[in-house]
Amino acid sequence: MLNANLRLSSEERQLLLDERFILTKRSILQKTEQLFGQLSEVFRQQVLVRKMDKQVFMQWTPKIARGENYHGLPWVMMDYPRLFTRSDVCAIRCFFWWGHYCSITLHVSGLYQAQFQQGIIDFLKKEKDVGWLYSVGNDPWQHVIDTEHYQSSEYLDYLWTDQSSRPFLKIAKKIPLEQWDEMDHFFESNFNALLSLLAH
Repeated sequence: MLNANLRLSSEERQLLLDERFILTKRSILQKTEQLFGQLSEVFRQQVLVRKMDKQVFMQWTPKIARGENYHGLPWVMMDYPRLFTRSDVCAIRCFFWWGHYCSITLHVSGLYQAQFQQGIIDFLKKEKDVGWLYSVGNDPWQHVIDTEHYQSSEYLDYLWTDQSSRPFLKIAKKIPLEQWDEMDHFFESNFNALLSLLAH
């Protein structure tokens, strides 16, 4: 007789018989990859127009990746710029997380943290009312945007006093998946805001 923990619940049985779910999921992930592909071209044009730092922006092309198991759920991401070495990081990551949100994150460490730290602080102070969050977590590769890992930039003065010696700096902004039709504008406008920050 089948072990009890191997039996399917009524919800699992229903999904098992519904091929539309898997086909729809595949379509959504393909559209997300296509969206990121289109955005990558827009982003590269913005970089050319602004004549950004060639070492950071022109050495690497945008990279799009996807997977099935970020905390058990599918994801798609695009990194550009994507400069990662043992000691230095300068990256902007666009991230889609099934069932949760899309987000854009600026991640700097090492040389680039020293270069852009004050500019990021000034940016957060200026943009504190438009949804930017500041990482307070200890893992630079953690992408969960919640109150455990991120705080509102309105608390930046307190946070910065407590966190200024951290080995990396990340700021992020997210948008609910319900606002899918606004995703292109969300990513474009916030990427341009981050470019302005990195241009100084």
